[in-house]
Amino acid sequence: MSKPKILVADSGDQTQVRVAGRGTFVTAGIVRDFAMKRMDEGARIFLFDLSECPSLDSTFMGVLATIALRGRKRSAAVQIVNANSKIEQATRILGLKELFVFSHTEGGSGDWTELSSAVGDSPEDESARRRMILAAHETLAGVHPDNEPRFRDLIDMMRIEINGNSGTAPPA
Repeated sequence: MSKPKILVADSGDQTQVRVAGRGTFVTAGIVRDFAMKRMDEGARIFLFDLSECPSLDSTFMGVLATIALRGRKRSAAVQIVNANSKIEQATRILGLKELFVFSHTEGGSGDWTELSSAVGDSPEDESARRRMILAAHETLAGVHPDNEPRFRDLIDMMRIEINGNSGTAPPA
């Protein structure tokens, strides 16, 4: 399996992100950081082209939900373009369908560049990745009541890892 690529193209207030390969926690952080930065810079239309993406893991879906929720607060629209039926079904099951506009169109034009990760292999980077995974799943748990039990164990586990407990659950 080849490493997924994240390609981006900007034109004014529109930002396009193309996921080429499986969307996972490995690339979710750079997508989140890029989209949040572009939103801060004034971008108001975000197109996530998934025509080359066979699937998204829950972390990536949580990051997309985070971007969409922030977009609502900033009057920015988030569109999922050319998602396959598997991805659309997963967003429906997780109660995320209403966060996005779904469309099927020709691939967007623009000057595409590869978004590369500045994250290396240091312990600080791994800690940041864990916090991003936790935040993505907390977002999913908060979007729809059925998601809380789905992600409770993962959220608890990530909290323990982040807090440095040696396998003991936090006090209730």
